[in-house]
Amino acid sequence: MSFDEQTLLDVLRRTDLVGSNDQRAQEFLEKLIQVRLDLPAFRDRDIAAMTTRLLNALLDSHGMTMTPDQERRFSEAYFHHLQDRLRTPRAIKRYFGQAGATLGSLAGEVDIVDFLVVTFLRTSEPGVYRMLGRHRAELTGASIDPALHRDSRPGEHAERWKERLRQAGVAQDNLDGVLGLLGLLFPAVRQALGNGGDPRAAARRRGIGSQDYFDRYVVFTVPADDLPEAVFEQALAQLAAGTDGDEATQLLLRLRDDTHRIVRRIDQLRADNIPVPSAALLRAMADNYGQLTADPEAMGLLGATAECAPWPRASSSTCLPTSAPPLWPPWQPHPMEQPWPPEPSIAPPTPRAPPPNTSRPLNRGPPRPATPSSAAWPNTSHQPPGDPPQTSPTRTTP
Repeated sequence: MSFDEQTLLDVLRRTDLVGSNDQRAQEFLEKLIQVRLDLPAFRDRDIAAMTTRLLNALLDSHGMTMTPDQERRFSEAYFHHLQDRLRTPRAIKRYFGQAGATLGSLAGEVDIVDFLVVTFLRTSEPGVYRMLGRHRAELTGASIDPALHRDSRPGEHAERWKERLRQAGVAQDNLDGVLGLLGLLFPAVRQALGNGGDPRAAARRRGIGSQDYFDRYVVFTVPADDLPEAVFEQALAQLAAGTDGDEATQLLLRLRDDTHRIVRRIDQLRADNIPVPSAALLRAMADNYGQLTADPEAMGLLGATAECAPWPRASSSTCLPTSAPPLWPPWQPHPMEQPWPPEPSIAPPTPRAPPPNTSRPLNRGPPRPATPSSAAWPNTSHQPPGDPPQTSPTRTTP
């Protein structure tokens, strides 16, 4: 007979036979089990070795490796919380078994560290995993709720997330650890904890904290309305070379039907100093301008200086001039960026002429002959610049 002793004791204490008496429960168990064959202790060193072995096997089976930054982030997640929850061989094998069952179609499409942390939440904290979908907009920074952007007292946002975790069924002892995992995944939660966070970092690593990649983590594949990374890169290469292809057709179709997402992905390449075939993209947007789901001018795609893309057979025809006229007067915000309700347009500043000089010399009667002891008042050396010196009256000392 094999069993977990603590679990069996807990069951016995809930029966009328033993009641809440711990000693009575232990004595009853000894009557059933005459000879005990205890398993060897599973030390921290053994836990780390087994975790490392199964993690390497998972990466090798999918042809993946971790970058130094990914190794740092996974170590942060593991030593701050995961190692306290993965304490038995069964728990460790179950965790990596779940990861291997769903990684297949996502290899190379998501961040491996984010995927492993989300897998842990789905396996060990299913209530938290379900909660992610309910707060998707807030977690990815896409929410337009004004209450989220108001100033609040220090710690108020963190306490709100802790209350949500309690409602999701997280034990009090695990509250800080799970909240730390959410901060590792979502820059919005990291900011709520007061640790700062780069909103673009999640998109740069294809993390769940980006609204463009969130769905991949919950449907376990690249959705039909999304473009896989290989298709996206091949489509840009075809556009740069001026050749037709299924990938370029898919990209142009997504650019028309989901302009925001495609432009954000293109903008991410430009932010990483990766040139893109701007001229071909601009021609495609011009051909479908009336059908775009967003204004590319307002999103900044047309206002950036373009460079020749280093795609195969790129030519000068794939480049835009590096000095283009501004798309909108610089002293006025673009109509797509106007606040609501709209404010009156701001006129460009014009130089103002100086006010006319209306000063008049003091006149208190005919001047009297000055004597060596007379004093001039006021002193003309202190006249404002640009005004003619005034004729000062004099006083004569008797």
